[in-house]
Amino acid sequence: MIEINLLPDELRVAKKQNKPAAAPDLRRFLYLIPVIMLLTVILHIYLAVLSIGKNNLLQALTKKWEAAVPQRRELDDFNQKYALMFENIEAIRSLGGKRVEWAQKLDALSRNLPAGTWFKGLLLKPGNFTIEGSVISLQKEEMNQVKAFIESLKEDEAFAQDFDNLELGSVERRALGNYDIIDFMLTGKLKP
Repeated sequence: MIEINLLPDELRVAKKQNKPAAAPDLRRFLYLIPVIMLLTVILHIYLAVLSIGKNNLLQALTKKWEAAVPQRRELDDFNQKYALMFENIEAIRSLGGKRVEWAQKLDALSRNLPAGTWFKGLLLKPGNFTIEGSVISLQKEEMNQVKAFIESLKEDEAFAQDFDNLELGSVERRALGNYDIIDFMLTGKLKP
């Protein structure tokens, strides 16, 4: 086919020419391979130096930790003593917070104490108390005296108003010469 175009050259529509596709230039990629390998080597060297530094830091901190073992033991001992002391303080505060007038309680114990009876100990713990005492009687009525003492304490409103119960605990009999002595333990719980 013959094509005649009478238009001047500047007005003619240019034809597209089919050029073969240019092959990618492989030389550019060849230059990237050494750069990538160089970056990989630098990254490995950096990570190795970082690992060595962290290992040295770990060893130094481990030595400091082992050197501090005696101080940690002292601190643990102090913390245990502090915890015990804090419990005792809290027990005292709880006893004081309930506003039990212990002077009146001791006075009531003294007023209700039968002849031949004496106290060996009074122990106060949070929430309860224990009285240890002994009784001697010439008429061999030691148990009756203990029962009478407990009943008089229960009937004494000044004493019994702050306690839920008052119970006789252990009772032991022992001899002193020709007389029998009874050692008793009396326990009571404070009202909440």
